[in-house]
Amino acid sequence: MKTAQSVGGDTSRVTACGECAPTLWQQGNAEAAIRVERLWDEIGKAYGVQIFCGYLLASFQGGIGSFVFERICKVHSAVLSR
Repeated sequence: MKTAQSVGGDTSRVTACGECAPTLWQQGNAEAAIRVERLWDEIGKAYGVQIFCGYLLASFQGGIGSFVFERICKVHSAVLSR
């Protein structure tokens, strides 16, 4: 909150890069990854923080991967995929 207040201005933003949820997913802990994503989304909404989490799209292929990917995307207000 202190950082957000210090940047000020019309175009200034605070951005965070999350590594915990992608790591949890890579370790096979999909439910924990989704919980972390929900927490980050709440923080983002409450404090105006942009959250970027880097997942390897290939890690969602096969098995329950597409289902988990869909659940993670639903948690967020926006998803950018490249």
